[in-house]
Amino acid sequence: ITQKVWKVIFHDYMESFGFWKLTGVTLEWEAFKKLEPYEKRSKAKLFTSSYWLWISINPLHMATAYSIIANGGIYIRPNIIRKMKYPDGRVFTYKKEITHRVIQESTSKIVSSMLVDSVNNWVAKNWKVEWYTIAWKTWTSQIPRNWKYEIGEWSTWGSFAWFGPYEDPKFVVVVKLDRPKVSNYGGQTSAFIFADIASYLFDYYGIPETSEIKRLGVN
Repeated sequence: ITQKVWKVIFHDYMESFGFWKLTGVTLEWEAFKKLEPYEKRSKAKLFTSSYWLWISINPLHMATAYSIIANGGIYIRPNIIRKMKYPDGRVFTYKKEITHRVIQESTSKIVSSMLVDSVNNWVAKNWKVEWYTIAWKTWTSQIPRNWKYEIGEWSTWGSFAWFGPYEDPKFVVVVKLDRPKVSNYGGQTSAFIFADIASYLFDYYGIPETSEIKRLGVN
């Protein structure tokens, strides 16, 4: 796929998704790594970037990327503050800010379906959330240090990202564990935390089950 896309378009997609730049969220000390010019990326770097080597992002970047897919390909600037009230009584309310389209809506639907099908039918085991269709993906990475990767036990990041319900997304959540000790893999560690979070959120906010959403005709 990266051979067909090639350097310039691949670079543009990474930039459009918001990787390698500040998200602008209202938090101090947000970390990021600057985007390397595509002219400096060798063929080897391009190909290995397709499975996420040489790409440095923080969990908020990943959550924003899943939000883009959940929102039909639209980038919505992340924010954690709903409103601010000043001592003099003034109130400032933050509004949802849509900045640009990253991918076509049809593409976001295809990717969403892939996230639902591949995990629900091939990966999900005891951490599947009953009665809901969710788009999710586990991922595990070795921890880089001094231009090498750590090896052995407790040398990975085990992560899990999801949005749901698939038919009418309400939540995007990223679970990231540093050096999990039970297993090196996200599917055997952070996935169970995801299941607890998802079950709690759907119950607390009274989110209709997938069958009910389909009955109501929500797309």
